Amino acid sequence: MDIPRNYSQTLYNSASNSLTHNNSTGDSFTLNNSTSISLASPFWCVAFACQGILILFSNIVTIVTFWLNKHLRKRSVFLLINLSVADFLVGLLPVPLYVYFVGVGSGFWPPPSPALQNILTHIFTYVDIFLGLTSIVTLACISLERMRATVWPLRHRMTTNRMYSGVICLTWVFAALIASLATYIKTSHVEYDIYAAWMSVSILLVSLCIILVSYSFVFASFRRSGKRNRSVGHVNKTIYRDNRLAITLFLVTIASLLAWVPFVVLNGIYYYTDIKFTYTVQNVVKLLHYMNSLINTVIYASRMAEFKRALFHFMFKCSRLNEDSPPPTTKIPLSTRNGDTPGDTDSERGSPVLSMRTRSKAERLRLLLHTRKCDH
Repeated sequence: MDIPRNYSQTLYNSASNSLTHNNSTGDSFTLNNSTSISLASPFWCVAFACQGILILFSNIVTIVTFWLNKHLRKRSVFLLINLSVADFLVGLLPVPLYVYFVGVGSGFWPPPSPALQNILTHIFTYVDIFLGLTSIVTLACISLERMRATVWPLRHRMTTNRMYSGVICLTWVFAALIASLATYIKTSHVEYDIYAAWMSVSILLVSLCIILVSYSFVFASFRRSGKRNRSVGHVNKTIYRDNRLAITLFLVTIASLLAWVPFVVLNGIYYYTDIKFTYTVQNVVKLLHYMNSLINTVIYASRMAEFKRALFHFMFKCSRLNEDSPPPTTKIPLSTRNGDTPGDTDSERGSPVLSMRTRSKAERLRLLLHTRKCDH
């Protein structure tokens, strides 16, 4: 999403050389808003760069794992894959741009020209808001999908893949429209900057309400089904699996929202008070904000057994885990002439070997009867 405007000005003014030396030694620079940026170490550049690499790696591994393993590509994880795509793009676009702006503001590399600075400012503002909104709206859609699967299971089973595709497309289109309007206001009408910020915050609050209401219905349904199962002394494996998936998705949602809370609070304090935050506080909050795009894979691997096995095979075995493949077939001799039994070796009798799956039903029956006759 967006960052407080005073910090935006810190980054962008430094990119256009609106810095003045604070002392003769040149150890730090003082910006127009009196925010001091230490140039003693490239800590923040390294921190955000490492975070961006981890975001890219974890999410591309998640996407590839789901893609290579057909048994994992169920409709219930379509929205999870969409969330991983949005998080991957966060590591690909806004995080590197943020590293660049922090480096320019700290004097690690020269600032860009005014024209390039303006272009980069627009791009960063747009992609940061766009991808942030996409993640939040996707989390709200995940909660609604789980509520539908839990409260109305029959209707949920009739949901088509086309409907999932439509919902995913709508999340991206909606986020793109809101991000375009917010970027236009923030870059062309700075006096109305607060309205652009409230657009994003309002969507976040609405999504939060949807998530809370949806999971309230989900967990209420869990309690009813749990009491019913205990009364009859039977546990349905499908219900257990759906409940565990819902809890996993709930943890993903809560972790993402917790990563957003300090960022939203920082924006609210900035726009409605005169409190100014230090450079360190702003970077810590932004680092936590981007952590939202990194935690999902950790939760998947710790909560989803099938995903964990598939991830292990992808990372360490370099092979595709395919649970749909049939077990190894037993090889038996095609011919049993001269009293040969199926236990005789092929090298002794010279008979060709075929798998049981390639034989006709009558031939398998004949071999089975012959085996029983030899046993007697």
